[in-house]
Amino acid sequence: MTDTTKVQLGQRIQLLRKRAKLKQEYVADQVGLDTKSLSRIEGGSRFPSMETLEKISVVLGVPLKAFFDFPEEPVPPEELRRYLRELADTLKDEQLPQVVGALRDLLQEK
Repeated sequence: MTDTTKVQLGQRIQLLRKRAKLKQEYVADQVGLDTKSLSRIEGGSRFPSMETLEKISVVLGVPLKAFFDFPEEPVPPEELRRYLRELADTLKDEQLPQVVGALRDLLQEK
């Protein structure tokens, strides 16, 4: 498990806990952890066991899979530009005006 995954999981647990308007102390007590351990999990420095994750999900009233609903990583601009260039190279001549027109409409350029 990468450190990034630990951090994302911890952030997700913290977000769901705050959405449920529950304090760390309460959740830790209900799960059978000390507050410091839950704080380390939320901070991404400690990975919880599956049993602990299941207990946290019950306390927060969310399915287990909700902890792993990470936001997608943004695609770097240079990769997007490369994709657009490659796409433009594959278009037929008669498709170019349609695609450019759609992009202008999307970007609200006239």
